Parts: sequence; structure tokens; C-alpha cells
Amino acid sequence: MNQNHPSLRRPQAVAGGRRRLYLAGQRYFGNRGCEALVRSTVKMLREELGAGTAFLTPSLDAALDRRQWPQAEPAGVRFVRSVPFPSKLRWWYRAVRALPAAKRVWLPRSMPVPREIHDDVAGSDAMILIGGDNFSLDYTTAGLLGQTAFSEVFLRRGTPMVLWAASVGPFAAEPVFERYMAGFLKRLDLITVRETVSQDYLHGIGVRDQVHLVADPAFLLEPEALPLDTLVPAEAGAGLLGLNLSPLVDQARYGRRPQDARATGGEVLRFIESAVRDHDLSVVLVPHVDPLTGGPGNSDSAYLGPILAGLGHLGPRVSLAP
Repeated sequence: MNQNHPSLRRPQAVAGGRRRLYLAGQRYFGNRGCEALVRSTVKMLREELGAGTAFLTPSLDAALDRRQWPQAEPAGVRFVRSVPFPSKLRWWYRAVRALPAAKRVWLPRSMPVPREIHDDVAGSDAMILIGGDNFSLDYTTAGLLGQTAFSEVFLRRGTPMVLWAASVGPFAAEPVFERYMAGFLKRLDLITVRETVSQDYLHGIGVRDQVHLVADPAFLLEPEALPLDTLVPAEAGAGLLGLNLSPLVDQARYGRRPQDARATGGEVLRFIESAVRDHDLSVVLVPHVDPLTGGPGNSDSAYLGPILAGLGHLGPRVSLAP
């Protein structure tokens, strides 16, 4: 990104002329995709804007996130209080589920912001809306409004705002939201999207002038050495297949999140067996989302464990990454 873009042009807001950026949409590093986006974005912007650039990064548990990324603070990252989900949005979501027509007359377009969080954003030069796929309907309409209602508070006070390397939409399943989101997105200073599907969709709803196609920042992650014997299968075969599966597989198909592989009807097991026997690949199962506390809730490892157990007959050709 060009450091002279108007969204990043107010260094006087920070003492000594240092830029300070607020990374909205980030909540915790238990999602390794979120962690990857933060790490790579911080690296990229520090190289462009200077090593003195500071990044206020919301966290539900700063101690756990620091443990996950020990170099965060030397990289300019300061973990700050995460934005609480407002009760107003919870009540709105319950109301529109009972009476869907209500969304046509009332969309929550702002939210109360605790003073500490308000001061964090108000003292920053720009808000960077990060998170990858937050601006979609994947996490419910209330989840989407949680993103926009928070952003609206600072759009109205003139805070420069960038939607960063995002997948956007589609919102066509909710016409009321599609119209609102088109208007909201047009007000942002800059929108960068990480695939042509999002770019074409935004153009289709009239959001065009500030939209730029980019690569996903996570491709700029710096490699870190680790002992491969903790990661890859003991026998390699002709090649290695890395495979992520999560409870979302069953949620999408069955509307629930069972914590074992049986709900897939054996399809996953048959796929991996075919990869090994028909293509001579070894397979490493790679968790993407895991609580940093090690608990089983919303855990890819907890979901992948029974899958691995069901493949015991393949012996050292399949492993589960730590």
C-alpha cells in the first residue's frame, strides 16, 4: 500500500509523528487464519510506513495471544480490549428471527462503545478492518452488523477506514442488507479484496471506485523452522497432502457441530484412504482453529482426532499436526 494514501495520512495524531493503526475485526489467535493475517499485515505495513508504526490489536485474552506470538510487542503490536458484542444486537437478532419483516424497518447502525475502546480508536490514524471473511453472511446477520455498527461510530467522526484484503459478500440472500452494505462500503476510504469473485460482486452492487484486487497478505508469512518429525507422517510415499477439516464441515451439511467423524458418513475416511492407496500420498491433518487454552470447544484438533483414529489401518502414512 502507498503510505500517501489518504487513509494513512494523519501521523500528527500520534506523538512524535508515529503512525498508529487499529486492527478492527481481530479477536483472538485461536484462529490461525486471523493470526496469519495480523502477522503478515503488521510486517507489510511496518516495511511501508516505518518500524515505528504501532498496531492496536483487540484480544479476548492478551496473555494467551502473547504466548502464541512472543514477538508481537517488538513488532509494534499492543494487545487491547476486544469489542464486546452489544446486547442490542442480540435482541435485534432474536426479534428478526421471530418477525423477519422487522429488518426492513430497523437495522442497528451504531452501537455503544466503551470509553477505553473509543479512546483507542480515536487516537489512531486509521482503522484497518481485518479478518478475512468478516464482511459476509457466514457469521449471521447480527455478526455482520456487529462489524458495521462499530465501524459506523468512527466513520461519522471522520476516522479513515480501510477494508483490508477481504472476501466480501454476497449479501443477495438478504436484499435489505445488500442495499445497506452497498451504501456502507461506498463510504470507506479504501477496499482491498483478495479474489476476483469479491471484486466482481462489489462492482455489481455499485461499489467500484475504491476497490483494489490484492493477494492475500498471509502469503507473506515468514517461515519458522520446526522439527518435521512432530508434523509429517513417518512414511512419506510419493508426496504429502496437507488437509484441514473442521466441525464446519458437518455444520454446513447437517446444521450442527458433532465432534466426531461419523457424521460425514465415512466420506472423509474414504477420501484419505484413496489419497494413500490410489495416489501414494501421505496425509497430514492440519488444525486451523484451536482454542489456545487447549479445550475441545470449536476445536479442529478435537474434530480431527477421531478421523485419525479411524485411519489406524493406514499406520504411519497419516498424522495429525500439533
